[in-house]
Amino acid sequence: TRTRGVSYRTQASVEIQQVSFAAPGGTSFAWTELSTELHVVNSLPVVIQVARKLGRIPAELKHEEILQNDKYFPIVKSIQAKIRPRQRQKTAIIDIEVASTNPKEARDLANLTAEAYKWYRGQNTREQSVAAQEAATAQKTRLEAALEADERALGEFKISHRLLEVESSLKIHLSKLIELEE
Repeated sequence: TRTRGVSYRTQASVEIQQVSFAAPGGTSFAWTELSTELHVVNSLPVVIQVARKLGRIPAELKHEEILQNDKYFPIVKSIQAKIRPRQRQKTAIIDIEVASTNPKEARDLANLTAEAYKWYRGQNTREQSVAAQEAATAQKTRLEAALEADERALGEFKISHRLLEVESSLKIHLSKLIELEE
């Protein structure tokens, strides 16, 4: 039998990786701040994912539906209240501490929170990578169009100033000179 008030504590840990990307124009951004990550670990999107993995919330429910549901939102808040992320001193490691009267629940909540956090961060990192790639592709397209316009303008300049005839004449004279040297 379990004594009322006994609390089991456990933890899982995640290491925070510094993530950065180069934006168009050569500007680079880093968006990993440990204080932010502490909040993300216990954020609603992460905790909702944990609740789904535990089977306490139907997987097909959308985030907004859960937040507005009188049955499921309290479940999310109850799970969230048991999770305490803490930064390990002088490291980039977050310990996810969980307290529960059920040792299996404490273990599962800690491990699933770490997994859900990594999944959530992976989703966001992919989205940011796609956005950066799309920006780079758009910049490449603009630069290619500008290069094509410049090449067209150069060609028109050469024609209008009869430089093509001069270039052609120079090539002929240069090839004759090379023939004489051989």
